[in-house]
Amino acid sequence: MRRILAIFILTFILIGCSEKPNRTDGKTLLSHNWSSIVSTAEGSTVRFYMYGGFAHVNHWIDTYMADEVKKRYGITLVRVPMDAGVFVNKLLTEKKRRETDRFH
Repeated sequence: MRRILAIFILTFILIGCSEKPNRTDGKTLLSHNWSSIVSTAEGSTVRFYMYGGFAHVNHWIDTYMADEVKKRYGITLVRVPMDAGVFVNKLLTEKKRRETDRFH
């Protein structure tokens, strides 16, 4: 279970490391091989926004996950806790912006 969660989180982290993401369909990221993605992400800092209401999950992210991501990929992981309402509003705002950008 931890391995699946680690892969899931790492995928989002690596997507967040790209300089200018392809906002249309993500095919640019998919066209790169894994070694290229890892080398591009190395040395970067990723701010991982997540719900901060579960102390045991926060501890696991701050210790185990952050250490593993740093050791394996050279990425500094910074957890940014958010309340659920703030998080949902941020997602909705970003979704609306993407929809607006698509039509301009």
